[in-house]
Amino acid sequence: MFKLMEIVIITLKKEVTLRVL
Repeated sequence: MFKLMEIVIITLKKEVTLRVL
């Protein structure tokens, strides 16, 4: 479960970075 949460957070960060760029 912890790994899943980490993956979700990483995905969200990637989406935010793409939107900012």
